[in-house]
Amino acid sequence: KSNASREGSIDCRCHQERKAPPCMSCIITRIIHITELQNEKEPKTKPKPNQIMSSPDRLTATQAKKEFFLTADDLRPLPFHRFSFWGAGRYKLYDRDLLKRVALRKHGRDGLVRKRLARNEREANKKIKELKASEAENAMLAGEGTADSGGGGTAAASSGRAKKGRSDASTRPRADKKEIRRLRKEIARELKSNCNWGFLRRKNRENGANATIRIIRVEQIEYCKLIGRGKDPDLRTLAKRGAWYAASVPLRTLFGRDVDEISGNGYDDIGVDPKGDLTVKYCPSSQTLSVTA
Repeated sequence: KSNASREGSIDCRCHQERKAPPCMSCIITRIIHITELQNEKEPKTKPKPNQIMSSPDRLTATQAKKEFFLTADDLRPLPFHRFSFWGAGRYKLYDRDLLKRVALRKHGRDGLVRKRLARNEREANKKIKELKASEAENAMLAGEGTADSGGGGTAAASSGRAKKGRSDASTRPRADKKEIRRLRKEIARELKSNCNWGFLRRKNRENGANATIRIIRVEQIEYCKLIGRGKDPDLRTLAKRGAWYAASVPLRTLFGRDVDEISGNGYDDIGVDPKGDLTVKYCPSSQTLSVTA
């Protein structure tokens, strides 16, 4: 009624003829008209989740932990702003100024600086490892193998290196083909178990979500074969990040050339994205294989 009075009087036939209050149908019609006017004033394009979450004044829990070295226990008593978007899940956004005060109280100004310097050093070392792995991969693609190559050399030395390369290839460990087929079937079976609406609803992302499966007791040479690096059993062409090696491979590289798609059992409309790469990780110490699709 108050909205109607602000927008103007409600003129209807019953009100004009009998000078009575407007009927319920006229009130509903007027409310619908007011709602349409308000919708026209609002912007037609809604902001994307990334635009809101990338605000410099607010951070998600993951961003807060990374930037200010906080834990879940540190964030639990703090006030937050709820944010949700269809198909993007629910998030908690924290004020940057508040996070900064909590981090200074926990680590101190000098401690926070030391932690950031140590992280920068780790990132620099990681880039060096990635550069060395890239150089080893380029050398392997050039036919030089993963061994170091010196410039020049005589024909006899070249012949010696060729013989050494053939001997290394003959003594190189090889993955069992039957075991590779078994691993591919097991990976596909585990991924199919997550290709259903129940998994997407649990993730609160009905338009698509990442699924990670793990398989134990996998040899390193088998991992090399699965990611298409069978000629590099020592994994010199991959940079180790912490305890894990990681590689992004297409669907056909992991499952073979004959596999074009993987869909759920009874859910033909839900499956692994055939155009996207799969993240395949391996931990040598525990012989654990991880696949994210």
